[in-house]
Amino acid sequence: MARLLLFIWIFSAFLIAQSNKVNEVEIKGLITVGEDFIKAKLETQPGKNYSPQSLRNDILKLHKLKLFSNIDVKLEQASGGLKVMFLVIENQLLGKVRIIGNQNITKQQILDTIEIDNQRYLAPYLLSIDKIKLKEFYQKESFLFVEISTKLVPRNGWVDVEFRIDEGPAVYISEINFFGNHNFAKGKLIKLLKTQETGAISSVIYNEAVLNEDLILIRNFYRSEGYLDARAELRDIIFSETREAMRINISINEGPLYKVNSVKIVGNTTFTEEELFARLRLKKDNPFKQADMFQDKARVERIYGENGFMNAKARPRFTLPTLNARVVDITYDITEGNEVYVQKIDISGNDPTKDRVIRDNITVNPGERFNMGKVEVSQQKLRRLNFFETIKMDLQDTPDADWKDIAIRVTEGRTGNLRFAAGITSDIGVVGEVSVTKRNFDITKWPKSFDEFFSGVSFTGAGQTLSVRLQAGGEILRFNVDFQEPRLLGYNIIFGVNLFSNERLRESFDEERFGGKITFGRNLDIDTRVSLSYRLENVNINNLDDDAPVDVEDVEGDNLLSSLIFDLTIDTRDDFILPARGYIFGVSYEIAGTALGGDHDFSKVNLRLAWFQTIYTNDDGFKHILSLGSRMGFALPHLDTDRVPIFERFFAGGASSIRGFEFRTVGPLDQEFLEDPLGGELLFVNTIEYSIPIFQNTFRMVLFSDFGSVAPEVGDVDVIFDEFRLSIGFGFRIKVPALGPRPFALDFGIPIIAEDTDDEQIFSFSFGKPF
Repeated sequence: MARLLLFIWIFSAFLIAQSNKVNEVEIKGLITVGEDFIKAKLETQPGKNYSPQSLRNDILKLHKLKLFSNIDVKLEQASGGLKVMFLVIENQLLGKVRIIGNQNITKQQILDTIEIDNQRYLAPYLLSIDKIKLKEFYQKESFLFVEISTKLVPRNGWVDVEFRIDEGPAVYISEINFFGNHNFAKGKLIKLLKTQETGAISSVIYNEAVLNEDLILIRNFYRSEGYLDARAELRDIIFSETREAMRINISINEGPLYKVNSVKIVGNTTFTEEELFARLRLKKDNPFKQADMFQDKARVERIYGENGFMNAKARPRFTLPTLNARVVDITYDITEGNEVYVQKIDISGNDPTKDRVIRDNITVNPGERFNMGKVEVSQQKLRRLNFFETIKMDLQDTPDADWKDIAIRVTEGRTGNLRFAAGITSDIGVVGEVSVTKRNFDITKWPKSFDEFFSGVSFTGAGQTLSVRLQAGGEILRFNVDFQEPRLLGYNIIFGVNLFSNERLRESFDEERFGGKITFGRNLDIDTRVSLSYRLENVNINNLDDDAPVDVEDVEGDNLLSSLIFDLTIDTRDDFILPARGYIFGVSYEIAGTALGGDHDFSKVNLRLAWFQTIYTNDDGFKHILSLGSRMGFALPHLDTDRVPIFERFFAGGASSIRGFEFRTVGPLDQEFLEDPLGGELLFVNTIEYSIPIFQNTFRMVLFSDFGSVAPEVGDVDVIFDEFRLSIGFGFRIKVPALGPRPFALDFGIPIIAEDTDDEQIFSFSFGKPF
């Protein structure tokens, strides 16, 4: 009101004095502020023509200085011109800012929130703004009933400001209820929300803006599921008597479920409607789920992308044929674009990796019709090599619009690893390890100087793998060398050589193994591999105890094993350390015999399957993962071999098998002393595990159940079920970067079904890389 009167007065003065020049400018009311400083800021100056606009600008400028609590203007007609007087009241000099009553919020947090603490003068309007900002800050921290007042305390020409705070209780969300949700349970809906109920180990802060966003999320979810008229509103919030807990009630009006009335495809000339309809999941009379509609859009575009039409677009739209029918008509408008072919493939950034290593993993070739599926497979294969830090595949234009170049840009990564580690497991005790692993190895690229050797340029670039590992502990001594060539002589043939020497202290004897294996394999596709291996190994059994089992005495001394191994592996896991989806399936058949130059005739079959699925992803992107694993094996003696030798049988129990039971003790035991495990020729072991992120992926909790058994002979299937073992338990996985990619595993397994002769082991663990 004061400003309105001021401008009316100025305008009246303008009518009287619009032709006058300013003769004098005077500032009245200044105490601490210099008059020259203020006059220098003004547009209104002596000698200039009077301007109401300039006067308005001057008033705004003076207010922005935050030096005055009030500014008035007075105009006087004087001889020779107009006298302009600015009548000001200075803000008081700001002294100290005191915070009183804060118990849960620090003084520094409060000072960071308010603005007045950074001022020289006390501006009353800033004080009002700061009260509002501080109250909002407290309420965001769950103090919904906070009361804030201010007090001005004069002191020797200064004025101190006191913020007096009554925080009230911190309010937590005790419960979120839904009313009207007939088709989706509370558990489903609450997972959609950022606002959550307070759990056992965390309190959730109420935020009104976030809750409003959650209501929109609920509405959008319902509409995506076909309930196009759905609404979600805040019904009420109820506080406890102490005002420490709040119950949020949300009302949902689901409305009717809309269904698909018709599906049309227009604009298609390359593919028939029948070919495209065959890929669609959303069909007539299905519930209209928008997520399904957009997935169908992607499926249609993929058909085109796999057949050269890289720019094809399928734009979905839906309409309501009538207002009351509760059905929708879906139309996919297709723009096919032109058919594209690959002209050439350019590779850059690969130094020292050879071009052929990259080209061997690219499934699309120059001259071919562009295929998005092949491009994606190529990217996946290059990522799986783990040779490069970054991989980018881009399409580049050529003078001919029907031809494109594929540009592959890579950044070389570190492919060598020298590792020193120590580990402890409940199965084999303390173990130390020294290992050298070189991925992207090149056996032909010898160093020409010490600089090449230490810089990593030598022995690099051919895509091979070399691993040398030495492990030593109180019960084991192992030396292992592995070499693998993924493409022998440029063909899709895997060639591998493995040499090893192992010494192990068993319960009543020592076991020394020395030998090697040569493997030839082939990748059938990105997930599937087949191989044929020849194994030659000498097993020496010595230092037998006096009470060693007969099965051990039968194989005392040297035992030569010569065998052929056929193996098939299908691996679709998305990660080798912490898979969140996919599976790995393997089956192998080994035949050993005197016909191959060995001392024993037997065959072994191993079946293994592990399946992984993400059940839930939290707000931070970390996953709850369910995994199911199963292993079945059986071994058969042949010809003059009556029993499969003990060192080739199956054993179960321990940290990597059936937890809750001691290492290798599940299965047949020496009948005389019931101490030494003899192993069996039939194995059936399974596990169910649920992995929960506690702190990112660095610290995870697992719930598990292991079950199965080992039988003496293949025909003893009834023993598997009669002597069935079952354990349940929980554990933790702690990732320690210094110990490599695999986490420290700590498990507590409780046997539920056991035999009287079983040795139980409630606690099992492994520290360092499992061996």
